[in-house]
Amino acid sequence: DHPPLFFWIQHISIKIFGENTWALRFPSALFGVGIIFLIYLISNALLGKISGIIALFLSSVHIYRVWISRIGLQESTALFFILLSIYFFLLGQNNKKYYFGFGVALGLSMLTKYTSFFIIPALFTYLFITDKKELKEKYLWMGLGLGIIIFSPVIIYNFMLYKYFGHFDFQFSYIFGQKTSQWIIQPGKEEFATVSEKLKYIFINLKNGLSYPFITILLISFPLFLFHTFSKKNKNLIFIFLLMFWNILMYLVIGPSQRFLSLIIPSLIIIVSFGLTILSQKFYKNVLYMFFGLIVIAETIFSYNTNISIQPSYFFSSSIHNNFSYSGYNELDQWISRTTHEHKPQYSFPLKYNFLNSLSLKTRNIYNASDARDLSLLFVLSRKTCASRYPNFLGDRSNFMAFVDNIKSENAPTYFVIDPKSCLDPIFFDPAPLHEALNHKYELVRQFEGVEIHRLKDSGLNK
Repeated sequence: DHPPLFFWIQHISIKIFGENTWALRFPSALFGVGIIFLIYLISNALLGKISGIIALFLSSVHIYRVWISRIGLQESTALFFILLSIYFFLLGQNNKKYYFGFGVALGLSMLTKYTSFFIIPALFTYLFITDKKELKEKYLWMGLGLGIIIFSPVIIYNFMLYKYFGHFDFQFSYIFGQKTSQWIIQPGKEEFATVSEKLKYIFINLKNGLSYPFITILLISFPLFLFHTFSKKNKNLIFIFLLMFWNILMYLVIGPSQRFLSLIIPSLIIIVSFGLTILSQKFYKNVLYMFFGLIVIAETIFSYNTNISIQPSYFFSSSIHNNFSYSGYNELDQWISRTTHEHKPQYSFPLKYNFLNSLSLKTRNIYNASDARDLSLLFVLSRKTCASRYPNFLGDRSNFMAFVDNIKSENAPTYFVIDPKSCLDPIFFDPAPLHEALNHKYELVRQFEGVEIHRLKDSGLNK
């Protein structure tokens, strides 16, 4: 589904800090800090120091930048390498050897997430429009070649996948229109049915994700940006416009899901910094700087309410806030880790994918059940299943109770996590009888929203 670099980085983080959600998210936070300084450097290089400082303050508190820096997904890392490749590309205009840095950063961005590809047509369209001679620069092509070499493991993998299975991986098979039984369900691709719907939801999702103060100053800055871009043919503004243009074209292919929109946010921040810089030349600077300060304060509150506050009641993005939950899952993960420290399940289920069997811990007993499954709908339990072989049921009550009675008689594991989203989902059966059965045999140890932890009565943790 995704290229491997981000997962390699997470693996290193887990090796250093241990198997926990903090270690999973730490790389995203680290690259998120780097994004702030890269936006400053790019804005400073294109528009000058004042615009760079404005962009620095805005990006440091911007809701999307904070959001992708706090979740353990690829966007923060991919955006860091995208911006790094852009910065080295700009430096390469004056010192050609920086094109090698451009190639390395480009290769790493593509090795992190395929959405980084839009950078290539954006940069080369810019050179075609503004400086065709630069297209003949050997260091530019050497840098691009270096990026392709870095990305080559994914190319080789897809070649072998096609050779032996007749299709590419999930993302490339979607792009090339391959219909395969493995990818019948296409998460993220089915959200927007048509090109026109994708175009419409770029604006709808941005409206739902951005704060109103930021939208206001963006609407003021954007006409100024377009005027200076096309009437004055400012090369640096053309560069920003083409980045945004190719970004939007990409959304028309993959769809504008909220976290995908984080890739266009640096362009919008730089446009706002340009607009405020222009306005500062025409109006009282002190008044404008005070206005900008109020925008930064408002964005800080908006970002805090959305990304950090557990139950915000005002001035927040429900669209982004609803993409994650503070329902106790981190606490659940910590509780399970503490409770089962130095223990492992005596029983496990067969895992669907062979590579998981080779990577996860070995258990002495394999319990074959028709409704056993690889992954829960809860990431906490999925990770425990993949790494430590924690058993996981889909939802048949009789099979589950048979499993419980079997392991109880052997004095085996005594802690159970009951997840209503999967094993107690009313889609499969009425959960009430199972709750009643559990209440006779187990005591409730701790409860979170949507998750209950039960323990066998009169029994400690034996295995």
